[in-house]
Amino acid sequence: MFRRCVYKTDPNSKYYEKKNIKVNITKEEFLAIWKRDKGHLLNQPSLDRINPLGNYEASNCRFIEMHENRMRVHTEKILV
Repeated sequence: MFRRCVYKTDPNSKYYEKKNIKVNITKEEFLAIWKRDKGHLLNQPSLDRINPLGNYEASNCRFIEMHENRMRVHTEKILV
């Protein structure tokens, strides 16, 4: 999340900057989401933005399996 949205050295940062995606989540909120979604039980936990055009905010984030998150990205690109 920080790597893509804050650090401009990441190759994907240009896509997040173009969409104006910001990190508006605290460490405490991040940990609360981890607990809520039982991230420790996932094989490959991945932080997902429910609304892909929205910011990283507590109300817009959830932990899901990495393969599911990758499928969402692929599907959204096809639909756009």
